[in-house]
Amino acid sequence: MILVYFIIAIALIIVAGARWKLHPFLVLIGVSILLAIACGIQLDKLPSVIGSGFSSIFASIGLVIIFGTAIGLILEKSGGAVKLADMVLRAAGRAHPQFAMLLLGWILSIPVFCDSGFIIMNPIRKSMARRSGVSPVSMAVCLAGGLLISHVLIPPTPGPIAAAGMTGLEDNMLLVIGMGALCSIFPLAACYFWAQYIGPKIRLEENTNLLEGGNCERNDCRKLDCESSDCEGNDCRKSISEKNSCEKSVSEKNSCEKSADEMFRESVLAEKLPSAWASILPLIVPILLMGIASVLTISGATTNAAVATAGATAGATAGATAGVATVTEAGTKILLFLGKPTIALMAGFLCALPLLKRKETNSSSGNSSTGNGKNNSKDFGTGTYSRNAIATLGEIMDATLKTAGPIIFITAAGGILGQIIVESGFVGYVKENVSAVAGAGIFFPFIIAALLKTSQGSSTVAITTTAGIMGMFSQSNSLMSIMGFTTPLAASLIVMAIGAGSLLFSHANDSYFWVVTNFTGMKVEQGYRTHSIMTVLVALATMLEVWLLYLLIC
Repeated sequence: MILVYFIIAIALIIVAGARWKLHPFLVLIGVSILLAIACGIQLDKLPSVIGSGFSSIFASIGLVIIFGTAIGLILEKSGGAVKLADMVLRAAGRAHPQFAMLLLGWILSIPVFCDSGFIIMNPIRKSMARRSGVSPVSMAVCLAGGLLISHVLIPPTPGPIAAAGMTGLEDNMLLVIGMGALCSIFPLAACYFWAQYIGPKIRLEENTNLLEGGNCERNDCRKLDCESSDCEGNDCRKSISEKNSCEKSVSEKNSCEKSADEMFRESVLAEKLPSAWASILPLIVPILLMGIASVLTISGATTNAAVATAGATAGATAGATAGVATVTEAGTKILLFLGKPTIALMAGFLCALPLLKRKETNSSSGNSSTGNGKNNSKDFGTGTYSRNAIATLGEIMDATLKTAGPIIFITAAGGILGQIIVESGFVGYVKENVSAVAGAGIFFPFIIAALLKTSQGSSTVAITTTAGIMGMFSQSNSLMSIMGFTTPLAASLIVMAIGAGSLLFSHANDSYFWVVTNFTGMKVEQGYRTHSIMTVLVALATMLEVWLLYLLIC
């Protein structure tokens, strides 16, 4: 009966979210309690089980999600995200516009939510489509796909961070980041080729405007010549007005033929964006710190053994060796401390704060303005904090807590479900019938995440719920361990399989579907033909790569 209860619980989660439109937090807690009662967990024990599952998530990844979200919002509000886009466009935008959009989306969505990333980059997509003559639909599919792939696979996006913590990989975050980057190859290729194929087949109303530059052509302007002898009075003034209007349209058309790089560069200068280093530092510092800690963790046993051997064999220099060992040990402890995900993301957050710093300037003063009265100062990231910067930081933290709060609470509710599954005896049932579940292998979390994503629309909810079901690889009574995924490498592939499932299938119940279709100008049916099918293809491509990697290295 336990298996039946589990299937009913999953069905209830799907129906309650998709059909009854209940909030995921309430659904997960309600289903967890019903499952606990059905499986015979004692009522006096139930509150402690719920508290244990809920609090474990806050302890492991709560602050990680908060600081990761804050870094993304600071990059978004300060212009750092746009600066990152400028760096990508410098590298690949002119010759390969679709690939540039794909890569741009993939990089940008690591710190920034994919919905916000698409909105930020949509003007760049349009300008590049005008210049290159490439289908704007093709460009939109590449941008949307690139954003979505890293959104579900690569920390510090909240979904992958939550999955890593819930599967026991909070101290192996660099492994998850590296595996996410590696598992992005197949889906990025699938998205690129699908965009190349489907883009030219979709005609939008904006296509005519983009490619033709308006309804007024040069020849029409030549016809409007008021120097003709039969052009008099009001007719002549009307004709002059039409001619000027037409010449304005041609001028607009010519301006559209500017290089997308030039247009974007003008906007960069106009907005006084931060420097490249200031923009990329909040992302690089956490990765480096976690990477150093991972290397020290892997090599720690060997290093300690070598130091101990040296101390034992060098009697004459025992004191010096002990001193060096003490310094080395202290330095190692500090680096391991800084490499903890919470501390590393906190360091990235501190590196992001200078993006909000400006020298206080008086725009009406001639010392800081050009002759036209415009402030051309490029001191973004220098000087002292102004009251405006402090107020902006306050607004960003308010937005961070509003954004991260629901994610953390839903993730914690998923932790309750996972703890209930452990306490209910379901893991023991699986252990007794391991051959049935083991047949699905690494496809099991993919299927669960895909069902949840398709039914309720949120990739993050699908990721956190599935990760809670799988449990930690280091716990002998978790579903992950029972299925044989007992190493950090295997657990990281489970996280990738969960992410792959959460890509499938974006449609009308997904807010990202509406962001992409509305900002691109597609009709709903066109969105299904382009964006929705793209999410199916990238999900299958991701799972194919995960499966191949599992066969090769596990």
